[in-house]
Amino acid sequence: MSSTSLNKVQLRSAKIPGLGLIADHFWFVIFKDNKVDRWEVWQQVNAGEVSWGHLHKNLMHFEAGVGNGVSRLEHEWYDIEAVKLIANIERSPEHYPFQNTYRYWPGPNSNTYVQRILNTAKLDYALGPTAIGKDYYGLLAVKRLAKTFQFSTPIIGFKIRIPDRFEFNVFTLIMGFNLRPFQLIHPFHRKNQIRKG
Repeated sequence: MSSTSLNKVQLRSAKIPGLGLIADHFWFVIFKDNKVDRWEVWQQVNAGEVSWGHLHKNLMHFEAGVGNGVSRLEHEWYDIEAVKLIANIERSPEHYPFQNTYRYWPGPNSNTYVQRILNTAKLDYALGPTAIGKDYYGLLAVKRLAKTFQFSTPIIGFKIRIPDRFEFNVFTLIMGFNLRPFQLIHPFHRKNQIRKG
């Protein structure tokens, strides 16, 4: 058994109070060296014992929701992908640029943090439409990540993942489609399968 096989990262989410129909809060959970650590951006600064502005480690139990029901397991990564994610998450206190800024809309917020970590680790995983703030890069951004091309502003934007996904957003509410498997994407759409990488 390789040493990397002991590492695991979970992506978890929970419905946001009051906006649970269209908005989720996302965070990472690291399983490493017989320890479990929850990493997330929270709306309050320094709300827990270990924090860097809005960035928090172990603010709550790793499975705890955020006030509107239980949390969901969205995805798991193991081995090399988990090692890459862990390295990026654990370095985020030094590298995440929005530690001292939080806006519910259009971002940066908890979902901005999670999507940015995934992109930095070069993992081809996009948060779903209920992750409001995931596409926040500032007032104007054009990004190319692996097979994805994205144009983003707080008012309007689009994302194309070649060859099978197109998203269009207005005020960060997302509409679009996925070809494989075919799915319509809309602001109420939540992924219903746990995928393990």
